[in-house]
Amino acid sequence: MLRPSDQAAVVTFDDYVTLRADWTTDRVRLSSAIGASKSGGATALHDAAYTALTLRAAQPGRTLALIFSDGEDTASWLYGQAAIDIARRTDAVVYAVELRPKGAWSPGYLLDFHSGVQMGASAPRSRLMERFLDTLATESGGQVLNASRSEQLHERFVQIMTEFRTRYLITYSPTGVERGGWHPLEVTVKNRKGHVIARRGYLR
Repeated sequence: MLRPSDQAAVVTFDDYVTLRADWTTDRVRLSSAIGASKSGGATALHDAAYTALTLRAAQPGRTLALIFSDGEDTASWLYGQAAIDIARRTDAVVYAVELRPKGAWSPGYLLDFHSGVQMGASAPRSRLMERFLDTLATESGGQVLNASRSEQLHERFVQIMTEFRTRYLITYSPTGVERGGWHPLEVTVKNRKGHVIARRGYLR
């Protein structure tokens, strides 16, 4: 699915985040980096998402951050909000593939392993925030897809790449708004039925 001129980088994460391959068009190097990856250990998902979103290729063009994970974080130094904030500041689009049973429950990104809130009946419902990958993808104009088994990963990858290549690029020049801060943005279709997937806003 990658074109000859497309650049890609490979970042893996368990207890630590590792840059397996920096930006390159070398398919053999990318394949070797993926093949050398092994599962195991804890999951520093927030740290890995932040790292991926701060990697910038020298080649201009749209950036796709594609995350494969079960969606849980058990080892990050960073809170989930830090990765969400950086997603708002970049032009990268985040797609995620969750390898887990569809509909499985998980806590929100403010109710993680270092939040200080104990899980169970005593946990306040107000802390059960949106799940991390859902929020990260939504804020950047991407989506989260589910894969209930590993055999579906290739299918999901092809689906994401096909959709990403057919996205429209629409420019918007705001007027009459304050300079600083976060500005929410909603894109809709006029006089037609349809759902538009776009970034939720922008920072100035």
